[in-house]
Amino acid sequence: MDSRRDLIGKETKLWNAGYCTLVDFLGDDLTPVKAARMSTLNPTGVDMTKDDGLRDYLWRHHHVSPFEQCEVVFEMQIPIFIARQLIRHRVLQINEMSLRYSEPMFEYYIPDYDDVCYDSDFNKQLSGQVCEVGIAEDFINESKAMAILNKSKYDKYRKMGIAKERVRDLQPVSSMTRLVVKANLRNWYGVLQLRLGHGAQREFRELSQAIYDIIKQLYPKCSAVFEEHTLNAISLGATELSILKEFIESIADAARIDSEITSAEYLDILTNGQLSGSKKREFLGKLGL
Repeated sequence: MDSRRDLIGKETKLWNAGYCTLVDFLGDDLTPVKAARMSTLNPTGVDMTKDDGLRDYLWRHHHVSPFEQCEVVFEMQIPIFIARQLIRHRVLQINEMSLRYSEPMFEYYIPDYDDVCYDSDFNKQLSGQVCEVGIAEDFINESKAMAILNKSKYDKYRKMGIAKERVRDLQPVSSMTRLVVKANLRNWYGVLQLRLGHGAQREFRELSQAIYDIIKQLYPKCSAVFEEHTLNAISLGATELSILKEFIESIADAARIDSEITSAEYLDILTNGQLSGSKKREFLGKLGL
């Protein structure tokens, strides 16, 4: 029996009133490998070393369509301002609760003290230094007061008979909304690559971490190649690559003073044998060595 099924329905609490829950999933770590081998009809699950190698090769070389054979569905309760950012990723299939048909939950995102920050001095997109405790406390108290006022105004106008679809106009972006979100594994990794990064809003990073914690348990080997070649990797521009190549060649030239050694051989010494076979050849090829 697949022990991963035990993860279904497990709730991860977020902030003061949010959560993320696994609803369902499709496929496992061998699913992308089987899909890729459909072109050759070679067997999967016979040689784990070859299976692992192919999985790594596929992601490393951007042959990522086989990863679309895996799918994951989450239910989440998040503030509207995060839902808006989530919807910007057009690769997700999303259904959201509608305040045309249902009453609000009257649950609101309330920040912690260290979430109340000044503008960043160097990036218009990011928050900067945390506000003084007194200022943060005033802001949080105002947030709580606005939530209470919002509910009272909503109840007032609903009792007058004004339609739900009109009275929902009063809901602030801190209101909690509820969504069911589905995507294939390739697209989840694309979202997580961006939203686990430092440039993402803190609340979205925390949601993304909750999502990724589940995905890693569902697909540990797929997630390992994602981390190796995407999440924990960087890309270099042509100029940056040229500078790096010149640097490696210069230190290799210095090493030749005492012994005859090629740039490629010196690089192999630096990597301490961590790369071998095709990975080593690809690395040297990227550097033009």
